Amino acid sequence: MIKPKTIIVDVDGVLTDARQYIDHNNAKVFKRFHCRDISAMRELKRHGIKIIMASADDWPGVKKWAKKVGVSFEYTREKHNIYTDWDTTLAIGDDYFLDHKMLHRAKWSYVPLDGNHLLIQDPEIITLPIRGGEGTMDYLCTSVLYR
Repeated sequence: MIKPKTIIVDVDGVLTDARQYIDHNNAKVFKRFHCRDISAMRELKRHGIKIIMASADDWPGVKKWAKKVGVSFEYTREKHNIYTDWDTTLAIGDDYFLDHKMLHRAKWSYVPLDGNHLLIQDPEIITLPIRGGEGTMDYLCTSVLYR
């Protein structure tokens, strides 16, 4: 069993299915999160694991969702520069351009089943058997960390 102290999780494509719902005024209306991820992140926090949601999208709805769940939110395109002890950090990302460096800095790295093909082919990154937005944190919590 692995025991990270911190988990950095990308938002779009990991916690959501990466779709953005835009109205006729070009405003983001909503993003779809999975309800089981809320309980999984709260459970991980209860075990003393720090959760950081990271995104290159500054949509205010994500900040509100992170606050509701009780986790940190980092708005950055440079996720690999987030201040953390990378030797005790687990990272989950799906986008090659935004997440590749972060995944290679982390001790444990994961990509959802529908992540970028270059990340899936990378032998240093484990591919989860679940798509982004389908309860990725729930799967990680119940099948990888606490099995």
